[in-house]
Amino acid sequence: MEYLNIAGRQPLLTADEEIILGRAVQAMQGLPSGPLDRQQRGIKRHGMKARERMVAANMRLVMAVAKKFHRQARHLQLGELLQEGTVGLVRAVEKFDPERGYKFSTYGYWWIRQSMARAIATYDRSIRLPQHQHERLIKLKAWLSKQSELGQRPTLDECAAFLGTDCENVRDLLSHAQDASSLDTHVRGHDSDSSTLIDLIADDRDLPWDVVASDYSDEMQVLKAVIPQLPERHQEFLQLRLSPDFFSRSQLAQQLGISRERARQLENACIHQIKVRLRIA
Repeated sequence: MEYLNIAGRQPLLTADEEIILGRAVQAMQGLPSGPLDRQQRGIKRHGMKARERMVAANMRLVMAVAKKFHRQARHLQLGELLQEGTVGLVRAVEKFDPERGYKFSTYGYWWIRQSMARAIATYDRSIRLPQHQHERLIKLKAWLSKQSELGQRPTLDECAAFLGTDCENVRDLLSHAQDASSLDTHVRGHDSDSSTLIDLIADDRDLPWDVVASDYSDEMQVLKAVIPQLPERHQEFLQLRLSPDFFSRSQLAQQLGISRERARQLENACIHQIKVRLRIA
């Protein structure tokens, strides 16, 4: 990875270098926003070089934090976390006050961590959680994992006591523990490799055919004229599907002695055949 190669080539800063560079950046930060005179432009150039030097020298810190957060992320790639962490690193360099006496790595770590945590809370979930709720969820998951290793199953009250909140808050938090899944997600171990979650959901919202037919009588006449032109297997399928007794896809599968996935495939094949014949007509 190019990021790692660049980071590995940058020498670390000594404590004295951090102070000198930090002061140069702070001097740049203190410049007015309007036009600058010659001396101020020199301060700005020196400050920008100092900022670049500090950012380059601490890229390995971003990499170390990103590797930890990558285990938490479901969708964000390591490269995306590195980008977010670099944004936090630049902000840390600009805010760093060398006169306070602490090392930059201690200060920068929290800015990098905050930037990555915010990115995961914002972009890694289908339904966004506020950052403070996301961090509490991570904290609760880690604690529950440790309790599970000890053979314990904490109650809702114990979880609430651990987080210092009430049971209702914990219940709401746990309801977001599992992120939303796409209905187009392929299901492993099913009878067909092409099966998706939506194929396994009962089609409870289908309307009885007599209700549909009353609303689309003209279309029904066209459809009934096309059906006799279809292969025998497709005719049998559609006669059941369009029966006044109303056969759902699950009922069709049971009636024909096939899987629900095969019933879906037959239905799609019927629709395709009808479209072909209507275009020919």
